[in-house]
Amino acid sequence: MKHKLLPNTCINFHDIHDQKWFENIIRLLKRMYTMVSLEDIYAFYYDDMPLKNVCHITFDDGDRSFYEKAFPILKKYDVPVSIYVSPKATIEQQNFWFQEIRGYDEDILLEIMDELELFEKDKLIPHIKPTFKKLSLYDIWKVINMYQAKTGTSNKPCYNMDTDQIIELDQSGLVSVGAHTLSHPILKNESDERASYEIQGSVNKLSEILNREVIHFAYPNGRYGEDFDEREMGFLDETGIKLSFTTDKGQVSAVNHTLKIPRNGLTKGGSFNVFTKLFMGKKWDDMKSVIGSKKNKLG
Repeated sequence: MKHKLLPNTCINFHDIHDQKWFENIIRLLKRMYTMVSLEDIYAFYYDDMPLKNVCHITFDDGDRSFYEKAFPILKKYDVPVSIYVSPKATIEQQNFWFQEIRGYDEDILLEIMDELELFEKDKLIPHIKPTFKKLSLYDIWKVINMYQAKTGTSNKPCYNMDTDQIIELDQSGLVSVGAHTLSHPILKNESDERASYEIQGSVNKLSEILNREVIHFAYPNGRYGEDFDEREMGFLDETGIKLSFTTDKGQVSAVNHTLKIPRNGLTKGGSFNVFTKLFMGKKWDDMKSVIGSKKNKLG
């Protein structure tokens, strides 16, 4: 039975490790919402099509687990989704930096960043991903290349889908493929020239691969003010993008800017926790913050 009080939402996934968990979540979402396609979201924003109690599912990055684990479940339950991929990674079968550093020794990475004077030593964050997210893509790969040379580490096999798989998905009738930059930088860390190149290049190259116009996009990392801002929105507008998705939490509403549509991320949790998170919306994060503060006070 669907819950009529739930606001319209977009839910975002990345890689899927547990296919059974994903199937349970899809079954739950179908009970809670009417599942809609990207075309319906477009019609809501541009054609004033009314939507009530709906959910659109998105996936970022183009991890191979989408093709192997998520897509069979989506076909089984006839659920439309959109995915956001980086065509450079797809064509060249390259990993993103955060895929390449899986299993790396973080102390060595921090030593290299200190050696390159990318941060003042007392300002280094003792966790790699948040630290890397403050760097340009050039500096990130400079650190990775030095790590590989110092430790004799080879590049990992590619985690991402290939071009044939992307085309198959786009022609399936269930999956709409959109752009996600060429190589997944944190756009706000890049120069005007580089940010424009990453956005426009990804849209143009993906259009060539799919042999159609690409009009939707998702920002890497995706938080407005931290990972992108009005500059990137301007580049998207120049490129002809009509819908663009963030990772800022919120509901699908007519007040949203069409180049700044919020999404609610799901990575784990049982059906009860997922239902509660979606039902409570922003109050869920407020509640977690309160609980976390109380735990810290208790030591």
